[in-house]
Amino acid sequence: MHYDKCMVASLKLYHLLCADILRIENLWQFTNLRKLQLDNNIIEEVCGLENLTQLEWLDLSFNNIEVISGLDKLNKLKDLSLANNHIQTIENLDSLCDCLQVLSLANNLIDGLKNVSSKSHYGEDDSTTPFVFRIQMLEYFPGSHNSH
Repeated sequence: MHYDKCMVASLKLYHLLCADILRIENLWQFTNLRKLQLDNNIIEEVCGLENLTQLEWLDLSFNNIEVISGLDKLNKLKDLSLANNHIQTIENLDSLCDCLQVLSLANNLIDGLKNVSSKSHYGEDDSTTPFVFRIQMLEYFPGSHNSH
């Protein structure tokens, strides 16, 4: 698919839901993208997002993701949905500590809060507040498992 260069550069919202996408690819040109909706696909790995540095909202719910990764360059990301995947461990979110406000992990295979950073934006001396508890809204239900 060929896109007009001006259209690609100015695009801020992109919906690719229910498109049977297995891999995230060919998005490197969408450098001004703010919202990306990739829910209800068959994505197994989060990759190919490193050029989307303006991204603020990302929906990867209802996919086949097992490991949280590939998000370390998204330093403006405020809202991340990884609900209804196959994630077992909360990890690789340290780079999002200063920006992430909403994290949805509902209906995954997570058994507990392991490997969660103790970084805090409440103050330099407050190293006991885990990252996850600083998120304004966390949809996390221990022991809940998805069925797809």
